[in-house]
This record gives sequence, structure tokens and C-alpha cells, in this order.
Amino acid sequence: MKKKILKISLFIISTCLLLALIFLIMPKEKDDEPVIINDSLYDYSLIRRNTFYSYEDDNYYSKIGIDISEHNQDIDFKQVKDSGIEFVYMRIGWRGYLNGQLHEDKYFKTYYKNAKENDLLVGVYFFSQAINENEAIEEAEYLLKILNDREIDLPIVYDFEYILEDEARSDNLSKEQCSKNALAFFSVLENDYDVAIYANNVLLNDYYDEELFNDYKLWFAQYNDVPNTSYEFFIWQYTNVGKVAGILNDTDLDIMFLNK
Repeated sequence: MKKKILKISLFIISTCLLLALIFLIMPKEKDDEPVIINDSLYDYSLIRRNTFYSYEDDNYYSKIGIDISEHNQDIDFKQVKDSGIEFVYMRIGWRGYLNGQLHEDKYFKTYYKNAKENDLLVGVYFFSQAINENEAIEEAEYLLKILNDREIDLPIVYDFEYILEDEARSDNLSKEQCSKNALAFFSVLENDYDVAIYANNVLLNDYYDEELFNDYKLWFAQYNDVPNTSYEFFIWQYTNVGKVAGILNDTDLDIMFLNK
């Protein structure tokens, strides 16, 4: 009987030691890693929906942001800052979806200067309509030329989008090709910059390989009361009809989740 008890005790001890070892070698979440918003760690009742969305619990907090392009025209960044906005993503350039020509966003340099003067965190995104890896590389190199060593605070974002209102040269891209294009774009930048992908659920499901988001951060777009995706993301774009002091027309509003 004593031998049986001893064997059981040794088994329990060895099992506990094994579990402790597994816990120690498991990879830990880093402070700069995207937050899993759909995880049970988060209580959506804690999302505050005042002028802008915000979030805070014992482990996480948020920053309030906007994303803009020349479509927003003239912006008073002092009013934007005073309204409570903390970060701004601005389009740095784009490729035409009909002819494939590259363009600099004509407001980028002005936006950048005025945002920095008002102590806003700045990130840039490129609107891509690349149909192959060579074009994606061309877009990244064009971005770098426009950026011209300007300091940015947030990841550079690859923003490929499907075109609903018109026929586009990128209409028939496969999921494999879209994923290759994103990787080609990142290959030019990721040695010097943090990078991320902008996508909604359609893009996540139909245009990108799931494995891509094991390695790259996601800026998730869904206009809803709460985000609905199984993917990890670091920014949630929750509306495209936001009202912000200093901006005359509707603008996109974003919330960025950060570890305390």
C-alpha cells in the first residue's frame, strides 16, 4: 500500500514539474505585440462611447486616432489635438485602380508638418492596387522617396482594397497573389520600419493567407459597436463618418490598444 501511495505521489510531482517547465518555456506576450481584442480578457462594456471610443482595464489602455487623406482637404491640427485626438494616420501615396499610375497624396507634406507641430503621433499608409510583386516593391520604394527620412511613430501600413464602385485592374487577384504583394511591399521596408496591414473581414477571408497575420500586425476595419474577428489587431477603425473639430467633412476614427 505504501509503495502504491509513493508511486502516485511521484507521478503527481513529476506531472507538476512538467507543467511548470512548459509554462516557463512558452512564449510570453511582448508589450509591442497586437492585443487579441476578441479574447475573453476584454470586457466590451468597458469600451467608452463618448465623443470618441476609448478602452481601459487593469492591463490595457487605448489611444484615440484618425486616418486622413487629401479627401479631407484643409485640416486645423490644433483643433484636432485639442479635441482629444492622439495619433493620426495619413495617406502618403496611392496607385490608381484604373491606369496603375503612382501618385503622392497632395496634402501629405502639409499634414505631416502640422501634425508634428501639434505633437500628434504620426503613421503613414499607402493605398495599393499592385497586381504583382514588382508593382508592390515599386510602391514601397515610391513611399520611401516621398517619406524622405521623415520620422514616423507608428508602423507603415499596406492598404490594399477591393474596388466596389468600378471595375479595377486588381479585380481578379488571387489570395496567393495578394499575400505575395504584401510580403514584397514589406521586404523593402521591414529592415528599417515596423509594418502592418489594413484589412476588413472580406480582405481577411478572401484576399490574404491567414499565415500572414502570424508575422505582421493588423489594422482592422469594421464599422460596428464592437469588433468581430478572430484575428489579432493593434488598431480598430470603427467608423468612417466621425466628426472631429478642425476637420470639415466626415473622417475615419480609430482606437489603438496598448499594454500598460
